[in-house]
Amino acid sequence: MQIKNKVMLVTGAGSGIGQALAVSAASEGASVVLCDIDSKGLEESFSIINKHYPLSKVKSYVCDVSKRQMVEELAKKVIYDFGDIDILVNNAGVASSGRVGESDYELYEWTFSVNFWGVLYMTKTFLPFLLTRPKAYIANISSVYGLVGMHSQSAYCASKFAVRGFSESLRMELYDSNITVSTVFPGGIKTNIAKNSRSATTAADQKIQERAVKIEEASFTTDPLEAAYLIIQGIKKDKTRILIGKDASQIDIISRLKPDSYYIDIIKYYENLIRSID
Repeated sequence: MQIKNKVMLVTGAGSGIGQALAVSAASEGASVVLCDIDSKGLEESFSIINKHYPLSKVKSYVCDVSKRQMVEELAKKVIYDFGDIDILVNNAGVASSGRVGESDYELYEWTFSVNFWGVLYMTKTFLPFLLTRPKAYIANISSVYGLVGMHSQSAYCASKFAVRGFSESLRMELYDSNITVSTVFPGGIKTNIAKNSRSATTAADQKIQERAVKIEEASFTTDPLEAAYLIIQGIKKDKTRILIGKDASQIDIISRLKPDSYYIDIIKYYENLIRSID
């Protein structure tokens, strides 16, 4: 579908992929709804769009997508301010790490509250409005960790697998409707998600998180602007599956070719990477 003259809502729009996507949408002539829990990040995104694309209508809303009531209040404000919504991008997400035995339930609950429940709340709340449009689009941001399981990432992987399963089920339900549902699988994107992640509290898991940050700095090579470009192109082409980065494509292939043993190759890759940075 076309981006120009459409209304696009982006969660997690205060930084990273969300900010890049919001700016890219404005450059395409879209009206942009910025949503994030980070008010300072929202101000930055708003300022960038207002400065470079002053003809684009843009408004920002502080909202915690893990809170259903806040999401429902957001919808009222957005529909009042914009009248309609054509494109919903569920981008807001958090990262966490920790081995299953050492991770408390709160770590899983926190991870799922944003990564899955946030997607569900936003989708269910805005779906009635999207269904009224001639053409609409929902993009749910999963992860390459929604394609394969990873060591010490059970909470994050489970939440991103949940986004994948939810999106694929929703796509089937909306097959004959006006809405295209896409699942986006970013690989290593140069954002601060690992630095801002939560981890289990044991010394071993703290070390895992420190290594995760180092791995991010060493191997996360895709720029958020590149990721935003690929998502925008995917929306234009009505794609239902968007892989971002060479690493995403490689992980997708290996998970298909070696579903029973891909984890061995991934373990060896990360062992070599860790040795190179320790």
